[in-house]
Amino acid sequence: MSGEVAKAIVRKASMRQTNYVSLEELGTVNMITGQMENVLKEELQSLRKMFVFDMDNTLLRGRFIDTLAMKYQFQAELEKLREMEQEPAVRTKRIAKLVKGLSRGDILQVAPGNPLVDDAADVVALVRGQGNIVGIISDSYQVVVEMVKNKLGADFAIGNRLEYFEGKATGEVIIPSLFYNNLESKCGHSICKTNALMHIAHRYQISLNNCITVGDSENDLCMIEKAGMGVAFCTDNDLLKEKADMFISDYSFKALLPLTDAS
Repeated sequence: MSGEVAKAIVRKASMRQTNYVSLEELGTVNMITGQMENVLKEELQSLRKMFVFDMDNTLLRGRFIDTLAMKYQFQAELEKLREMEQEPAVRTKRIAKLVKGLSRGDILQVAPGNPLVDDAADVVALVRGQGNIVGIISDSYQVVVEMVKNKLGADFAIGNRLEYFEGKATGEVIIPSLFYNNLESKCGHSICKTNALMHIAHRYQISLNNCITVGDSENDLCMIEKAGMGVAFCTDNDLLKEKADMFISDYSFKALLPLTDAS
């Protein structure tokens, strides 16, 4: 309709002897053009998707904290905390005590012990090449999550932040406020990846319906349920497989490509 109006104005001008368009008519054409550009921009944004990955046992083979515990010999303490402490925030803070005294270098030195899934970088490149957003939301440490993000060429990474003093971990950890329950939360969990998902989706102006989340554990369950498409990845968790829209049983992300224009 806007195109027809613009054409009518141009045809009207061509029939005049003076062959000019008035400022008023030009203003109308400019207004219509601007409106069309806005509509087109909105339509393009509605087509864009956001892929959000868990890190441990999803992008990475194995869990980073387990590899760190093996290296610095606190496996027994770690397992005891997992068995005894059910409150996620308290458990996260108590586990951080176990890495007290380690430097960033100590932590990053261990990271290669958990290699990326073989085709992770290739799939991320294909997905982003179609104009989609890719990121990581993890309850692991930001220093490692950021490293994985850089390896993949992803757009964002969210993790827990260890505190340091004179280059050594103090045993304290900061859980980003993005994880905490708020007035717009879609669940009753005090801390949830879904809250971070909603924040990031809003930042990129992408609806939850256009979000694809990928994870392997019960910590990912809510995020997988609330997103437009939830993917359970190489998990033994029956509830996660039941609630997810897709289950990937092989260590490959190629099955995600049909969800984008990259296929």
